[in-house]
Amino acid sequence: ICLLIIIGIALFLLGVAATGALIGGINLAETTGTVTFGQAWSIGTQNFLKILGLKFTVGILNAVAAVISIICCPLLCIYIPAAIVLPVFLNYAYFAIVLEDQGVFDSLRRAWDVLKTNIGSTIVLGLIMFAIGIAIGIVLLIPFSIAVLPAFFGVMQNTRNPNMYLLGATGVAFLCLIPLAILLGGIVTTWNTASWQLAYRQFTSGTTNTNPPQMHPSQEPPTLMPA
Repeated sequence: ICLLIIIGIALFLLGVAATGALIGGINLAETTGTVTFGQAWSIGTQNFLKILGLKFTVGILNAVAAVISIICCPLLCIYIPAAIVLPVFLNYAYFAIVLEDQGVFDSLRRAWDVLKTNIGSTIVLGLIMFAIGIAIGIVLLIPFSIAVLPAFFGVMQNTRNPNMYLLGATGVAFLCLIPLAILLGGIVTTWNTASWQLAYRQFTSGTTNTNPPQMHPSQEPPTLMPA
């Protein structure tokens, strides 16, 4: 049990760094045209503590809101829609941290401003992403459903002594499908993040510059000499 807990914590912390790395990597790819794993991971580690603080803050607030809503059932009418919007709100906060170098609480305020100002566009994009996610889920479910069939028939032939060859065939199929599913999941996650990040950049294009130009030493303003 302790080992599982340690592995879970390690995966969670790895996910925190990966969140910043993915956002930063997408931003570099959009602005410079090229990005390396080291560059993206460096951005993730630089924003690690802020993203971790954001996750803990939102997690605590969400838990408190859930408990209050359960105690006072009418509040569920408010909590449930808020919980549905929460992942999008978190994305906006992540973008504010990585793209605009905002702090934890500043990123929350920034995310709220962007969300309430662009609530209509956010809902439309969210519905589109939700529909695409369902379609992708169905596509991924089909090969796994087919892979289960040999084991199903093997058990149905003899429940006390199932056909081990058919069970083994299902096991091999799953071993082949799981890496493919993980790869496709990564691609979908990257595409999903890039889509929301592009929307965020468009929503905030008139209020902030997420990529301020870096001044080259040769372009520094001249120093005025005293008369």
